[in-house]
Amino acid sequence: MPTGMGNAPLSCTEIEAWQRCTHTRLEPWEFALIRSASTAYVIQSVADDTHPPYAEQPYMKPAIAGAFKALAERLRKK
Repeated sequence: MPTGMGNAPLSCTEIEAWQRCTHTRLEPWEFALIRSASTAYVIQSVADDTHPPYAEQPYMKPAIAGAFKALAERLRKK
């Protein structure tokens, strides 16, 4: 989310507005996942390290893929 001082993670207000506009109800863990991913993105975007934050965590790939698959399934059923 662009701000006057650079990028910032998505705010709770922004995510809540998206839920209202899309008639989507996120589970608490989905909400937390989006906030965490947004924070990680902003931190990585200004880091000197050129490696993505998930490169050294291959064990997380199935969990992340499963979380996004579950969210996509819920959105498709609407």
